[in-house]
Amino acid sequence: MTKDALTWATLTLLILCCMGMTYFCHFIIRADVVFTHLFYVPIALASFWFCRKGVLVALLLYGCLVASHGLSDLDTEYIHDFLRSVVFVFVALVIAMLREQSLKTEQSLCETRNYLESLIDYANAPIIVWNPKFRIARFNHAFEHLAGYTSDEIVGQELHMLFPEASRDESLARIERTLGGEYWESVEIPILRKDGDTRVALWNSANIYAEDGATFISTIAQGQ
Repeated sequence: MTKDALTWATLTLLILCCMGMTYFCHFIIRADVVFTHLFYVPIALASFWFCRKGVLVALLLYGCLVASHGLSDLDTEYIHDFLRSVVFVFVALVIAMLREQSLKTEQSLCETRNYLESLIDYANAPIIVWNPKFRIARFNHAFEHLAGYTSDEIVGQELHMLFPEASRDESLARIERTLGGEYWESVEIPILRKDGDTRVALWNSANIYAEDGATFISTIAQGQ
């Protein structure tokens, strides 16, 4: 079952349960107010899933409530049903507005992330990112041109594979110092290409931390 089908099936089942409860309370136990709080479940879910269209579920359940009230001939005023409908619609609108705001924020974050990823991928300077275990997390097209590797070939591999054997230990020692917060400013590090040639570049680096400002996530370096 697809996600949309499951959503509609769940919502339909909840609405039918509310209608069944309405019938039971109005016609069987002859009660009026002991069940309508259950209406908020499908109303809230519909507003979360479909935003302002969730108001239609609120109005549908209100119509069911009034129709059942009239057919059961309960000795209560319809004004109570009207007041409940106002609350139904209010709840639906509040949840819908909060959901719309959340979706706008998610879209904005997604657009920003896509922009930054494109900025990295298509920058003229070679850029590489590695994690605390010195495994390559990503690098851009300019670095592919520098190293002769494609991203698929090298992401996830250990960082030392990019350094010539003669200078590998020195390069790794410099990289280890970045874990302590050291930043590179025009540090010269040779890169071993896939074809065996060596290219020398000047590198600048910076560490990336989690929101707490202390948990180290990765290092990003830019060469020229």
